[in-house]
Amino acid sequence: LKISYEYNGNDLTIENGKSYKLEVEATIDGKNLQTSSTTIVPLNGFFINRLTPDVLKYRLTDENGNVKKINVSFSPAANASIYGISITALNPTLDNFIYDNAYHNNLDTNDVIEDFDMYKQQMYWLQNSKNDASQLDIDVEWHAIWFYTDYRVIIYAGDKNFKDFLLTQQNVQEMDGNFHEPKLHLDGDGIGVFASAIPDTVYFRIIK
Repeated sequence: LKISYEYNGNDLTIENGKSYKLEVEATIDGKNLQTSSTTIVPLNGFFINRLTPDVLKYRLTDENGNVKKINVSFSPAANASIYGISITALNPTLDNFIYDNAYHNNLDTNDVIEDFDMYKQQMYWLQNSKNDASQLDIDVEWHAIWFYTDYRVIIYAGDKNFKDFLLTQQNVQEMDGNFHEPKLHLDGDGIGVFASAIPDTVYFRIIK
């Protein structure tokens, strides 16, 4: 049994700093079920200020032999719990894959095909940041770059629900082999995530 709901109206306005509660009730197989969750949207003020450089040769070094990186500077949201960083290759192919990369240079096309989606999109995060700072900086790490192509970077300023799910969704197996749920912040009978985040986007290109 699959039950879904989508709100297609245009009168729902989400405001920064406001609290929103989701409540769901359903009768399934004769059982009355309900769940609820609350999210607090991060305050306004978050936006990406700059990305430099926007074009860079793969692992180019400076005059001292240090590998250069692409840097992203952004203004934080005062109450954001975490910043998720999504890096996506926009036109990845087997032909523009970086086979002579710095991490796994013995890959062949079959290896790339097997893990293509992983190479195409990477995600990491910044937590315990100083949200009272006027500016925060992150580097695009080279282990997230696997193709000579254009890339999209989305930074998400997330609330506590966003943070707790992001940090626990891959660590759900105990030492004894038993499994537990990630942190979902749901009351009642539900499974899922109700969270909020503010996104901003920039682009760059990696060349040979």
